[in-house]
Amino acid sequence: IIWDARSGGRLHRLRQPDREAPHRVARVLPLGDMVVTGVACCTESTAILWNASSGEELQRLRQPRGQTRHLELAPSGGRVVTAGMRKAWIWRLDGVLERELAVADAGWVSGVAFLAGAKIVASASGSQIALWNLRTGAREALGIKEEVLGVISTNSGESLIAFSSRRVLIFDADSGRLVKDLQGARDIRRVAASPSGDIVAACSDRFWPRRHRVTTVWDVVTGRRLDSVRDEAGIPASCANLSPCSVA
Repeated sequence: IIWDARSGGRLHRLRQPDREAPHRVARVLPLGDMVVTGVACCTESTAILWNASSGEELQRLRQPRGQTRHLELAPSGGRVVTAGMRKAWIWRLDGVLERELAVADAGWVSGVAFLAGAKIVASASGSQIALWNLRTGAREALGIKEEVLGVISTNSGESLIAFSSRRVLIFDADSGRLVKDLQGARDIRRVAASPSGDIVAACSDRFWPRRHRVTTVWDVVTGRRLDSVRDEAGIPASCANLSPCSVA
């Protein structure tokens, strides 16, 4: 369902024309002067693009094989990356498959993200993060000593944010250099960043003495932990994008 953020009114309910598996992930694609012009959701092996203004289905991107677990849209709006078991695929919005990336020898890809104006794609699998240069085809590996649960990029695409269950790591997109190692949280399930990338939040699920959720917030510039908020609702951890904010 697409909602108008200003009025709270429901704009469209996007329905699948045929009976496929339920949507797994959804992303919003900003283009031109409009706030939202496209939405993409994944089914078992398909990413579906819609026009959010009209609700019209625009394109279906069918992976050559396997289940679609992750989907990211380039900030420029020109490309989509999908990922599943061992592989990631780069698509144009007209449905043309540009490239297949062999991310891992075995296991699921745990995350993908566009960096540096969609010139680089970051992927994570196991304890490996890889930066793929889409122009030259070069691959740079960033190995860490624990399992990577996911990756996201800042709005500018200048930084890559990766996370394990206990750490949030921030890398420079161009050099692959580790910029910050944010610690002080555990059982991390999701992360989110402010549009500028100066603030990062990690959402955690805790199960003792009863299920609860903890959100930990850091100032990336100083590396200082700003806050840790506990929610006793017991719902699964999920971080939305952070609104622009400043630190006193």
